[in-house]
Amino acid sequence: MKAEKEITIIGATGKIGMLATSHLIQDGFRVKAVVRDPEKAERYFGQEDQVELVHGDLTDTGSLEKALLDTEYLYLNLSTMTIDIKVPFANEREGVANILKAVNRDRIKQILVISGLGAFQKNVVPEKDMFVPNLIRMQGHDLLRKSGIPYTILHCTWFIDSFTAYLRKGTYSIIGSNDFPIYFISASDYSRQLIRAIGNPEAFNKDYPIQGKEGLTHKEAAEAFFRIYSPDIKVQKMPGGIIGLMAFFNNQLKVVKAMDRYFKRYREEFLAEKHGTYKDLGEPQLTLEEYATQLKAESKI
Repeated sequence: MKAEKEITIIGATGKIGMLATSHLIQDGFRVKAVVRDPEKAERYFGQEDQVELVHGDLTDTGSLEKALLDTEYLYLNLSTMTIDIKVPFANEREGVANILKAVNRDRIKQILVISGLGAFQKNVVPEKDMFVPNLIRMQGHDLLRKSGIPYTILHCTWFIDSFTAYLRKGTYSIIGSNDFPIYFISASDYSRQLIRAIGNPEAFNKDYPIQGKEGLTHKEAAEAFFRIYSPDIKVQKMPGGIIGLMAFFNNQLKVVKAMDRYFKRYREEFLAEKHGTYKDLGEPQLTLEEYATQLKAESKI
């Protein structure tokens, strides 16, 4: 890395993107956030002297070329929410293709990408039940691997932060509940591992599973979290019949229905140690209970 740490982010206004950006700023990075609407993004980052907002649209290669002209380190925090593998434009596939066309090959040194663990841990569910966003991510990853640009792909398990993000009217509804353990990780631990990957030759051209150390079922983890964060919160499994009915009337909920089906069959393996995540990027520092305590304290500030 240069003496002055700089990184460009596409997807800085997403849930995890905002948290990662905050940690990068705290670590001393100057951040260029490429956004479709800089004026709208002002409300998130307008008070941050270390953040520069520039216009760029994944569907517009020309705007990306201008935004990425001087970029050396690029972090992609993209998402794809669809059940159609043939969708004409997906951020994590066609969007990635446009980014690869737009980056300045004379300047770019590394592209880092957030992904899902299901795009790393393949063949754990029948092909017919594969989660389409993971299939699309995998297609985007193939483009990145063939680009010749040093890459680092961070395949994340469930975030502890999802408990508060998906809380509705005093209830947390579990999607795809099963009795297999999930190795939840906090966004802050993920961000620390991301920071250690930036400009790190050990992390070039590698895929890392991003997981916490403790395996708990979704229900066990949610109940342990809310016992600390807010004991009045009700934890329940979202009934499949209700999901199906709601999905019939709402296209966005069709993705939730597909996610529910996928995670009922998905069995997460503990892979972080085996594949060098902890060795290269550091071990998670916070337990689920410690993070719940931290988030509760922050919510009262």
